[in-house]
Amino acid sequence: MRDWPIGFWAVWYSALFTKAWRLAVEENGVKLGQPNQSGMATKLVVTLVRNLIAALVLARVIHQLHGMDLLRGLKIGAGVGLGFCATALTMTYVWQSPPRRLWAIDTGYHIVGCVIMGAILAVWR
Repeated sequence: MRDWPIGFWAVWYSALFTKAWRLAVEENGVKLGQPNQSGMATKLVVTLVRNLIAALVLARVIHQLHGMDLLRGLKIGAGVGLGFCATALTMTYVWQSPPRRLWAIDTGYHIVGCVIMGAILAVWR
């Protein structure tokens, strides 16, 4: 359970959207280095810690709402993903003006991640 955020990150950014994400990031003027040369370990640790904090907060929200089932967990995860993650990223991206596909890939990652977290936390006893 504790490693699923890194696995999800790897699938989302490496398997599904590698080329599109990389092109959009580089189109925005960011030069990406090779994973072993650009502090990949630090980035993965920060990603893991951020995802664990998000899961803890979402778990607290779900705990406060009694009578939880899978569908309700999915809805809460979607609400959190759209209401907090997507809006925060949108505000940042409006000012930074990156390509829209970069916004879509990054925002989609957070929304889908929150939906998955909501589902897992809702049925976890």
